[in-house]
Amino acid sequence: MSPRAFLALAALIGVVPDTVLRAQSSAPPRPTSLEISYQRFQLTNGLTLIVHEDRKAPIVAVNVWYHVGSKNERPGRTGFAHLFEHLMFNGTENYDKDFFGPLEQAGATDMNGTTNEDRTNYFQNVPISSVDLALWMESDRMGHLTGAISQPKLDEQRGVVQNEKRQGENEPYGKVWDFLTPKLYPANHPYSWSVIGSMEDLDAAKLGDVKDWFQQYYGAANAVVVVAGDIDAQTAREKVEKYFGDIPAGPPVTRQQAWVAKRSGSQRGIMQDRVPQSRIYKVWNIPGWGTAEGDYLNLVSDVLSSGKTSRLYKRLVYDEQIATDVSASLDLREIGGLFVIEASARPGTDLSQVEKAVDQELARLLATGPTAAEMRRVKTQYRAGFIRGIERIGGFGGKSDVLAQGEIFGRRPDFYKVRLDRVQRATPAQLINSARQWLADGVYSLEVHPYPEHLAAKSGADRSKLPGPGTPPDTKFPDLERATLSNGLKVVLAQRHAIPQVRLDLLLDAGFAADHAGIPGTASLAMAMLDEGTTRRTSLQISDELAQLGANLGTGSKLDVSSVSLEALKENLDASLDVFGDVVLNPTFPRTDFERLKKQRLAQIQQEKAEPVGLALRVFPALVYGPEHAYANPWTGSGTEESTGKIKRDDLVRFHQAWFKPNHATLVVVGATTMADIKPKLERLFANWKVGDVPAKNIATVGRQQRPVVYLIDRPGSLQSVIIAGHVAPPKANPQEVTIETMNSVLGGDFSSRVNMNLREDKHWSYGAYTFFRDARGQRPFVAYAPVQTDKTKEAVVELEKELRGIVKGRPIQAGELSRAQASLTLTLPGSWETMAALAASIGNIVTYGLNDRYYDTFAEKVRAQTVAGVTAAAGEVVHPDQLIWVVVGDRSKIEPGLRELKLGEIKLIDTEGKPVS
Repeated sequence: MSPRAFLALAALIGVVPDTVLRAQSSAPPRPTSLEISYQRFQLTNGLTLIVHEDRKAPIVAVNVWYHVGSKNERPGRTGFAHLFEHLMFNGTENYDKDFFGPLEQAGATDMNGTTNEDRTNYFQNVPISSVDLALWMESDRMGHLTGAISQPKLDEQRGVVQNEKRQGENEPYGKVWDFLTPKLYPANHPYSWSVIGSMEDLDAAKLGDVKDWFQQYYGAANAVVVVAGDIDAQTAREKVEKYFGDIPAGPPVTRQQAWVAKRSGSQRGIMQDRVPQSRIYKVWNIPGWGTAEGDYLNLVSDVLSSGKTSRLYKRLVYDEQIATDVSASLDLREIGGLFVIEASARPGTDLSQVEKAVDQELARLLATGPTAAEMRRVKTQYRAGFIRGIERIGGFGGKSDVLAQGEIFGRRPDFYKVRLDRVQRATPAQLINSARQWLADGVYSLEVHPYPEHLAAKSGADRSKLPGPGTPPDTKFPDLERATLSNGLKVVLAQRHAIPQVRLDLLLDAGFAADHAGIPGTASLAMAMLDEGTTRRTSLQISDELAQLGANLGTGSKLDVSSVSLEALKENLDASLDVFGDVVLNPTFPRTDFERLKKQRLAQIQQEKAEPVGLALRVFPALVYGPEHAYANPWTGSGTEESTGKIKRDDLVRFHQAWFKPNHATLVVVGATTMADIKPKLERLFANWKVGDVPAKNIATVGRQQRPVVYLIDRPGSLQSVIIAGHVAPPKANPQEVTIETMNSVLGGDFSSRVNMNLREDKHWSYGAYTFFRDARGQRPFVAYAPVQTDKTKEAVVELEKELRGIVKGRPIQAGELSRAQASLTLTLPGSWETMAALAASIGNIVTYGLNDRYYDTFAEKVRAQTVAGVTAAAGEVVHPDQLIWVVVGDRSKIEPGLRELKLGEIKLIDTEGKPVS
């Protein structure tokens, strides 16, 4: 909106903007500074090396950033940066095989590559014993790639990328940014096209163009290598010089400097898509990464939408309940950024009402600025988020990532200090001045509305002749310490002192399976409402208190257990525990919040039904287990629209009374504490929690289907088909579990597995295809999963069935495949528990499925003891191709004839609730 319109709107809502704002004087004590130690070196060929030493686990992160992204492309040649990221995994002149193979066998984790507008990065965590391998592989593709790039490889990865693009566009709201991006910048701006590029430009990519791109941008002088973890700087430098020192620097690279391209006035677009709710997007062009304005506006976005007491959430979602979700976020890029607000209208609410409320709250903030409490909250949340990110050495937001980002965009690895200090010192005046400068004008608004359901007539006019005249027609695993509280609550502790945080996960014997005794969706909704109010605190007070403490509290359910989790800074542990205990013991399930969350749950179910994979997984459990089984609920436990309508507030109260029993619960504690310290705190906290029995859950054994059945769900206009096939399999706690996991690794559990290599790498019909087991106390589902392009649906089913039959009989497991699977399952373990959350999840598995406390200590030994004969036998016992249940979601008009030609089994048409369609 224009400055004049902003002032008018401010006046309309009764707010007079101040011309000068003073900083708050009563600031809280400054927190302890955070330090990521490093040494920086530059090789003679221009390569920058940054080394950080972290001895908490015997792993090392190798993170390579190239200062090239989609903004280095030109019109007609878009998508090259991202396409080249894929090609970098397809072999080099010295190792002309898939990049993932050796590293998977070496135990690499967090291994990936990503591209954005400004940089391309490749990263992996490896055991310390495999650092040389990782550096050899990374340096080989930096210095020895062009001779290995062939036309078949280009064609293969072009197909994979195009399927990635189709998969993204096939999601609800998946076409929004393809529409928005060129509207936000002038045509010659390097941010005016998407990172993935256009289909036409990808089709037009020539082999020579791709090789030229590599020669221009992948030289040593345009790259930063970060080595972080269990290694010293001297050793790292010697190794990097050995492997990278002989790589040419590459030619000079011309760089565009800051170009915000701020717009004036307002522009608007309207889009229809197959989405369940209307949504508004409002976007402003703002300064980029590393600027003071960008960091201040980041805080502004948190004032607006981070937490239940944030301005937009409280008004739109909590008070007026005209939206089911709202967010304000930033995309800070190298030469400019975007400030984005998006809100989804509650079904039945006019989108204009939602947009008006967004505009009013933004105008109110621009007029009066943030309060002292809001400033404290957003600053604490920023610091807490940064702390949790740097617990890891690699991956997104890990220490190697932070150092590389600072070097590339800020020309100093420790640029994070500038941003942390800037945030800590930020004043309300700085936030409001930045907001007024950049958010008072130049907005682009996009309305996205549901595309109405249209049905063509079953019959039409007689086309054999012209109509005659007539009447017009109508129209590693740490030691675990155990204790039991006086009320029977079991406590399992794993000490971890890497960062000053404590995590608690309360596991209750409930889960989605508890709904068998009630109404489907009750467990999920009750846990979602747990923090909506207690006898001592309202929902907003809980949210605000946690934000002020820098704590995170989460509630939820899985198939067999429900959980309440807490992440607390050590210095605020006692106060955070008080909130945690209050939520566990004293929920009130307020009626007004109950009605609000029921509306949100209905919107969630509609979202699940709009998303192809979500839709398939909603109907799959009941088809596998039968409707009367405790595991028959939709995959997420959300229930159905019909069952949600039946749930009353008293049902949630009864759920809490029936299933929240300390003698049927376990509290997993991970972090910077000891049993001597935490147990007394917990005894006091849960002193009044009474023991009791919980109801029995029906997880009886069921039989498999006698013959294959294909269930088809019509999704008109779908760009892809989602194929799911499966049946029941043994529970997680079974004597052959390690053998089964090894078999699945060969079949479809890893990137290099048979299914994915077939459908993605060989046929390039899919962005990714896999097999997996959903762990459970009772029989669990075995699932094969493949989203494929529509015109290859029949062929993909043939290939998927071929792989399932082959693993059983016809294509026995080879020694090399077993070796790869053994390496993948065992060598990844050192990096599997780097974070508290990951460690807590594994301990949770031990608790939930009754595994031995030392299960993970013996896991690797058992995997290495596997034989080809044993694993092949397991395949025959677990995989049953003649008893599969198939679910296919796609455009029926395009895929049904092909499916019928296969004569795979009876084809049954079902709707989105799994009911028969005539």
